[in-house]
Amino acid sequence: MALVQIEVPYMDGYDFGIGVDVATGSPMNKVVGSLPSPVENAAGADSGFQISRIRSTGELETKLGINVEANLGCGLFGASARFGFAKDSKIQSSSLFLAVTATVRLSFDSIDEPALTTTAAEIMSQYDLFSSRYGNMFVRGIRRGGLFVAVMQIDASTSEDSEAISAELEGSYLLASVDAKMKFSEITKKHHSQIHISVYHEGGPIGLTMNDPTDPNQLYQIMQKWLQSFQDDPNRNARPYYVTLAPITIANGPTPPNEAKVQKAQDVLTFCAKQRSSILDNLNLMDHIIQNPSRYEFAPPTSREDILTAFRGYQADLDVVAGAASQAMNDVTKAVMPAVYAQEKNTPFPQGVPPTPMPTLERGLMRVYAEKGKAMADADPLVAALREREPEGPSRRGFDMGMAVCEGHTLWGPGKQKFLESLSAAEQVGFNIASAYSLQRNNNVERATKGAAIVMSDPTLITARATEPAGTYWLGFDIATAIFGDPARGAQGNTQMGPGSEQVRSTLDPAGQRGFNAALAIHLSRHYR
Repeated sequence: MALVQIEVPYMDGYDFGIGVDVATGSPMNKVVGSLPSPVENAAGADSGFQISRIRSTGELETKLGINVEANLGCGLFGASARFGFAKDSKIQSSSLFLAVTATVRLSFDSIDEPALTTTAAEIMSQYDLFSSRYGNMFVRGIRRGGLFVAVMQIDASTSEDSEAISAELEGSYLLASVDAKMKFSEITKKHHSQIHISVYHEGGPIGLTMNDPTDPNQLYQIMQKWLQSFQDDPNRNARPYYVTLAPITIANGPTPPNEAKVQKAQDVLTFCAKQRSSILDNLNLMDHIIQNPSRYEFAPPTSREDILTAFRGYQADLDVVAGAASQAMNDVTKAVMPAVYAQEKNTPFPQGVPPTPMPTLERGLMRVYAEKGKAMADADPLVAALREREPEGPSRRGFDMGMAVCEGHTLWGPGKQKFLESLSAAEQVGFNIASAYSLQRNNNVERATKGAAIVMSDPTLITARATEPAGTYWLGFDIATAIFGDPARGAQGNTQMGPGSEQVRSTLDPAGQRGFNAALAIHLSRHYR
């Protein structure tokens, strides 16, 4: 099969008629002298915007316009900024990654009737000299416009949280809203997650940066600024961002005598590019575990050293793949697959092998939850009192996890149920106590906080609340105090039960309702003015 026209990302040095070596993608001397022309009736522009989940480096490369299959190996191992961004994004399976992509496509110019320059035509019969000067492809068409890609890495607490976040955001136009930051803040807090954003763009204004890589609102702002720049001055802000390369033979150039070997080299480079992306995913996962050991549970015999060994193995595999690609680019007659290249170099391949069993994210997060729950108890006297009632060991550990898992939540759900079921029987006891308290408090957080402050300023109320141990009884007492207590101390000062108060009381369990009723009786008997 003869060389075919392909589409590749723009590279510095590309221009209409410039010769290109298909293996390396390197620009060479000008080989075609014909002038380009625009497509008729296509002077307008179009743009697109999307949020989508990405699960691999290969998927991110596709978003960046690097299509391994379509590029047929051309320039896939060059020093490309797009490849650098894909690598630096460190896609791996433990985190949720979303890509925000926007494109602006202006007119496409192409050479309709390509013909060799006079200088190139003079050495057509000397193919080795011709190819060393001009390569075997040439730049036939160039698309101007712009490319904007942002990657959001969201580290959720569980795989269920990742799926829930993805379902809420994927495919949406959330960033088109000025409420983007608020919405993201709600989602990340709801699912106990952290967010990090990185941005890559071609075209648009200079100096687009995010001062806070955790702030989706800033991402919204710079993306809108990027898009607006093309409306304000498309010629100034557009740049070439992909080109089409065509075989020199269509310009009546010479046919490569080793065309089959050139195609084999393209096959090798395409395979190497796929291998590189896959290896990077595994390398990134090992690195994420190394950098965040507290998020993972290591089950014997696997240790951190095993993860380091796997990391070094994947790094060695990347070197083999790069070596095989480099050999194919330097001499197409020596192009071989990475396994053969490694054999020729007496190098083991593959060396990157994940340990068995792999560290588990969910089990490791239990430790993170337990530490967070303890910190919450240290900051809240009532939670601390509840925690002290649980015996040291599994039950108290379960309590800590329950407080952290339910932080900010107002309803029970399948994610919490699944987490509960993963605990031991003793841990479940403490988890249930903490979650029951936390969900009820979260449904009434402002009243609970205000009521507790009023109670602590009144010795009579402190004594009355202490008739039962700390728990939801105290919570109900505090909530009722905020509703019916002394308005001079910040309470609502209601003088009788109504539908609203009944609704609030109904959110409490029996102990909470007893506390609510006890405080109600005291405050109504005082007749505040």
